[in-house]
Amino acid sequence: MQAATSYASGKSFKWRPWLGNNPSSKDDRIKLFHNSKLYASVDGYEYATALELIAMTSQTLKKTSMNIDLQTILKRGFVSGLSMPP
Repeated sequence: MQAATSYASGKSFKWRPWLGNNPSSKDDRIKLFHNSKLYASVDGYEYATALELIAMTSQTLKKTSMNIDLQTILKRGFVSGLSMPP
């Protein structure tokens, strides 16, 4: 769910501390990007995507994952094109 450019620049490691240490070379960061892509055809894709959205929202808002709901995720704008009624 992260753009390749954020891996190449190293920003992804600031936003996603669960990725581990920032590799020293751009090539290694891009390799990690390709190895960590989520594919809809893989079993458990929806679960992994939901966890990623919860983790990203939790990290950004400094909330525990138990305090993140769909309304909070949609308000953050991670899911473009979707909105919830107020």
